[in-house]
Parts: sequence; C-alpha cells; structure tokens
Amino acid sequence: MYNVVNNFLTNIAKYGRQFDVQAELVGKNKTLSVYDINVFKHRFNASLFQSVMRVIEIDSNYQIQKDTVVNPKLGIKFEPGQTILNYDYLIYNNTYKTLEDAEYDEDNRAYVALAYDKMHEAMIEYDLQLTYPITVRNLLVAICTRLGWSTSGIPASFINSTTQITLDVFSGINYTFRDVLDEIAKVTCSFPCFIADVFTLKYITETNKTINNDYLSEDNLTFTKEYFINSVVFARAENSDTYYRKDDADIEENGLHEYRLSDLQILSTDNRSAFMDEMYTYLRTLRFWIFDVQTKGVFIFDIADRFTIQTDNASYSVVLLNAEGTVEQGLSEHLYADEPEETETDYTYSTDDEKKDNLTRLLVDKTKQEIRSEISTIYATKDEVEDTVASSIGTANVLQNSDFSLVDSQGNYTMEKWTTNGRIIFCSIDK
Repeated sequence: MYNVVNNFLTNIAKYGRQFDVQAELVGKNKTLSVYDINVFKHRFNASLFQSVMRVIEIDSNYQIQKDTVVNPKLGIKFEPGQTILNYDYLIYNNTYKTLEDAEYDEDNRAYVALAYDKMHEAMIEYDLQLTYPITVRNLLVAICTRLGWSTSGIPASFINSTTQITLDVFSGINYTFRDVLDEIAKVTCSFPCFIADVFTLKYITETNKTINNDYLSEDNLTFTKEYFINSVVFARAENSDTYYRKDDADIEENGLHEYRLSDLQILSTDNRSAFMDEMYTYLRTLRFWIFDVQTKGVFIFDIADRFTIQTDNASYSVVLLNAEGTVEQGLSEHLYADEPEETETDYTYSTDDEKKDNLTRLLVDKTKQEIRSEISTIYATKDEVEDTVASSIGTANVLQNSDFSLVDSQGNYTMEKWTTNGRIIFCSIDK
C-alpha cells in the first residue's frame, strides 16, 4: 500500500471530490498545483511475476522539460466544516523522471508529460561479466551495483535466493537488465520494483483492507474466476522438453490449472530442477480472483497488494496487477488482474524427475546457432533428435550434415562425435 494515514480510505469515500494534487519539479523551484494540472494519472501494468515500472502522466499548462525529477502527491480533504481546507496526502513512494520534453496537445491546449520511476534505468543492454556459478540473490546484488541502485532493499532470503545459476545465459542475446529482472521475477515468484526509490522484490502482500459499494462503480464490476495452480511446468526448446511437478489428487478434483514457464534463459541450464521445490511450494498456496473493476477512486493500493472487494452478493479476495488512477474534475480508477495464459502440457512426453529424463535434452543457443547436450547420454530415436534440432533452429538435416560416428553399445547406437559449429555433442540413438 502507499503511505497514507489510517482514515484516508474513509475520507476519500466521503470527500473524494474535494482534493488537492501537486507535482514538485525537483531542482526547478516549481511545484505544479491543482490550478496548473488539468489531468493527473498514475499507472502500472504487470503480468503475474514481472518487474514493475510505475508511470505518471501530467496534463498541465506548464511544459515540463526532459530529465525533470517529479515528486507527486494527492491530498484528500478531512475535518469538514473548517473554513480552511485541510488535506491528508497520499505519497506515491517514488520520485519520477521525464525522459522527453512534454508534448503540446493542440486540441486541449495543454502540455502532456510522462515520467517514470527508477525501473526505467534498467532498460539498457545487459553487460555484466560475472563468475559462475552465482546465486540468484548475488546476481541481483550485481545488477543493482552495476546500475547504481541501493542493495538495501533486497531481502536476505526469498524464493530461490540461494539457487545457483551455473552458466552465463544472459550475455550476447540482446537482453536488457530489465529482461533479466523479468526472468528473476518468474523463478522467485516476485515483482521486482521500487519502493521509496529503493529496489526490492515485492511479494503478494495482504493489506487487510476491504472496499465495498461506497467505492465501486456498480456498472463495471467483473469477477471471472478464482485463479489457483496445481501444476508447475518448466519448458524449453519450444515446449518439446518439459519438466513438471503436479498435484494429481487436486487435478482429479478440480481440473488442471497449470502454470508454465517456457524458454526462459535462466531455466535453460542443466540444473533447472533446483528452482522447482520452492516455487511449487509457494504457488500451491496461491489463490485470488481474476477481476476488473472501476472505482470512484481508492488510490491506496500498490502492485501485488491483496485486498477484498465486497459486493452485494459476494466477497472476493483479489491481487492487484494493473492500476490506473485519474484525477481530473473528480477521482476515478481502473483496477484489474488479467488471467495468466492457460496452458496444458502433454505429460506423457514430460518428466517429473530430471535425473531420469530419457527424452531428447538439447540446449540450443539460437543466437550463436549452437547446440549442445546437457547430459552425457541422451536416449531418443534418430527422428526425435532430428525433430528437436529442426524445431529449435530451423535446420532439418543436422544429423546428416554433421560429422559423427556410431558405435553399437548394448542395443543403442552411441554417437561419439557430433560437431555443430565446432561444439562436440555426445548422445545415444536407438537402433
């Protein structure tokens, strides 16, 4: 939640049309007031477990210049009946920076400026040269150090914090630092973001707050389904190589509700199973409603906040993933969480034990056009190996075009040499 006094939510329901909005332009000796600002918007958008960048939009009669640091706040009236209005202010926890000059809107005869929190600094090419293996937490520390961010907000322990990344899987593939943070978000079940301008991993957090019809626009309330997970799948090579953990009893009772992570670089190494236990344990406890509501203005909830929506007919526990609050002639707000993409894995061709995985296991670097085995021996038919390679890099005749020799070994052909762009591959092919 944002930093507000305890009665802010009560006051916004009673006096929501009596508000104050300000935007301090840091270092400019200028603060835009409610008389300068025509429209103020604050928004963020995220899918389940993704880095978050908050954005403000200011429509005003003042041209905010590029690289201006903006410190916004929203005030709601309290103590009715006083001659002088008093306001409780919501502080948005972060400062924001414009990346371009405000654009002039000729139709409305006003300037429109966009400003972003510090996550925008991660939108540069990933260029770390680290020693591997490295833990997930130590990788986060290295990223923050490289970008000049404080490391004080990184939790001492979190999901998969001590799990090791064994290889440099992020370099040379045109990833930005934010791309890497997005992958870390997936395997840590978190939302990397800034709170009070300090980088942290935000986890779904119970606020113990309830909003009811006093805050809701009754014509715009949608509650689609309760979302939960009873199967977690790691997939790579365009979903041809899958590893899973599932609750068969729950699937039998409630149907399959699968959460699949596909083609993540961080899960492309030979120890991807090390990420499963902590993730699966956490995700099996996760339940919330997919929802989409318009409010008369609540404004206190931040990314990953859990709260309750009480309607005339039911009560819904929701987790906020997307929000846009608008201050214009009054207050309005759009809050919602989109349903993650539905997937359904064919478990016949998947494994729940990486150590016994007998399917084709090929690590493909699409950028370098290289293929290498992840384990010393792979059991598969010649067609299965060929199909996996072809689907991954678009080369249908890799086996025929590669230099290799076959030796009969206990009913299998052992491919002792298979060179693709200078890399030696070892695997076995059934007769």
